[in-house]
Amino acid sequence: MNAPNTLTSDRGLLGFEQSAKLTRFIAARSVLAALAAIFFSAGGTTTVYFSLTQPTGIKRGNWIQTDPKKGWFTILRLYSPLEPFFTKEWRPSEIKLVQ
Repeated sequence: MNAPNTLTSDRGLLGFEQSAKLTRFIAARSVLAALAAIFFSAGGTTTVYFSLTQPTGIKRGNWIQTDPKKGWFTILRLYSPLEPFFTKEWRPSEIKLVQ
């Protein structure tokens, strides 16, 4: 049985602190990879499309596949938001239906 502060991985036993660092590293790389794939306009804005199939002319990073047979919901997570978020001068736009 493993000690309470260790986790078993395919590479053996990792201490809890090592495992936490590895998890944060993997998460950070995932976020960076996702950000690298998103196309931003010259003004710094982006549009994300939600649909079953990738729209023609839309880059993969700006499309999220959804299935009409399954439910989904959106979550906006902000890392280190700026002052306009807290003063409510800025807020994300509503999701709009496009054809």
